[in-house]
Amino acid sequence: ASRAEFLQELTDQTGGRLFKIESTRGLSDVFLTVLDEFRQRYLLRLSPAGVSHEGWHELPVRVKSRRAVVKARPGYLAGQ
Repeated sequence: ASRAEFLQELTDQTGGRLFKIESTRGLSDVFLTVLDEFRQRYLLRLSPAGVSHEGWHELPVRVKSRRAVVKARPGYLAGQ
């Protein structure tokens, strides 16, 4: 896999976002976008009950607002 594919896979698995810029001139706009998204974030905490203490567990996150954008890990690996 290429470096770009690896970075995209990494961001998909961690709930992150990948910003691609062509030159440092676009860096300040990207930085301001990241700051704006950071200010609007929510942190959810889960204490699972009644599930296996081992293995992969999918964890879908949904919101009612159609204007909201969810960036989250697809799940978690328990027992490691």
